[in-house]
Amino acid sequence: MKEEKKKSFNVVVFLMTIFYFLLLLPYIVHSNLENVGVVKDFEVIQFNSFPDDIREFLVTQKDSYTVLMVENVLPKRKMIIISDESNFVRGTIVEATDSVVDRSVDWHGYAFTDYHFDKIIIGEIKSVGRIESFFELLFINLPSDVSGLILTLSKLNFLIGPIVLVLCLSFLLRGNLGLWNIFAIPAFYSFEFFCSNMLKVSHEISISSFKMGIGYIFVILLPIAIWVGRFEVSPKGKDLIQRTKRFISSSFIIR
Repeated sequence: MKEEKKKSFNVVVFLMTIFYFLLLLPYIVHSNLENVGVVKDFEVIQFNSFPDDIREFLVTQKDSYTVLMVENVLPKRKMIIISDESNFVRGTIVEATDSVVDRSVDWHGYAFTDYHFDKIIIGEIKSVGRIESFFELLFINLPSDVSGLILTLSKLNFLIGPIVLVLCLSFLLRGNLGLWNIFAIPAFYSFEFFCSNMLKVSHEISISSFKMGIGYIFVILLPIAIWVGRFEVSPKGKDLIQRTKRFISSSFIIR
């Protein structure tokens, strides 16, 4: 009976951990994407058709450029990206990089296209990875309320997930809190920063040295948490805990 109960607890612990990591992905992925969206349409426009404040930034001076209508759903935003590249497919997720122009505008002031947009970008365009593409297409294809709910839950998981997960695991595995919790909680937060930092690096987003450092602390804290957790249930650990409790009782409790 005890073996069956232990197996059930192990299954719950495994599922909770997997759920925590999976729920992290939407927020970590989406929050680390800049100027990303789905290609709704595109057209080729002659160089001379652009206004002067656009032509001065088209440094390659080609006869024509591709103008992409790109839409992002969270937040709701329509932008055009002007590029000298030409191989694009509608419905794919793209990202603007190495931008020489990146500004919010009133589309009424730009008559070179019939698209309605609130942002204009001039730069290079690249496709995003499969994971990023999956979540961005998911957010676009789902109703906006559902997409917003998923992103909110994922952000909430990012903010308080490590505390909830470690405390739940502690009570499920041991029936009480432990010293290993003190090291495990910041280790999980550090791992979240690590994942976020890796995405920033892959998308050429600048990271402060402080945040970069936080992202590597889990490499030290996680082994410590595991060692402390094992030590607490060992004979020496139990004896030390009991002696510490007796010392605290005799020192601070007035009889």
